[in-house]
Amino acid sequence: LLSVVALLATGAAQAQTARPLKDYRDYALRRDGDAGRGAALFATMEKAACAACHTVDGKGGKAGPDLRAIGDEFSRRELIDAILEPSAAIAVGYDATIVETNSGETFSGVIKHSDAEALALMGADGKWVSVPRATIKAQRGSPVSLMPTGLHASLSLAEFADLVDYLVSLKQPENSL
Repeated sequence: LLSVVALLATGAAQAQTARPLKDYRDYALRRDGDAGRGAALFATMEKAACAACHTVDGKGGKAGPDLRAIGDEFSRRELIDAILEPSAAIAVGYDATIVETNSGETFSGVIKHSDAEALALMGADGKWVSVPRATIKAQRGSPVSLMPTGLHASLSLAEFADLVDYLVSLKQPENSL
């Protein structure tokens, strides 16, 4: 399997030659997809790789929010926009932090734990890094989401609609009727 980092870099490179965002947005707004196929895409590392960072009922990565009821929280259009432009609106508690150390190392991730001794970050690759407070030279928030732009570029228009339908279908049982 490709590493998540290599996959994300490939997706960003493909985004430069991908269809315009408008094509994906318009297609997914006007056509229904297949939620079953979307679930497979969500979990597939070679395609969307969503499960590398997001959980659905505790299954998957923990760098991004759990999406188990995302269909209750957001409209179809909002979900489409979140995939196509991930830095436009970042979920509370999932904003990225950039930490620079005295030795010149730079780390980026979501703060998962912080105390007087260390700052623990989880990167987009799902790996933890603990940075001792005594070694931190600078720390700042980032307006850029850990979810990279261009992830849709590895998907056809129909696959993108499938993924959106899967996300729309993620609802609490009492709301899924």
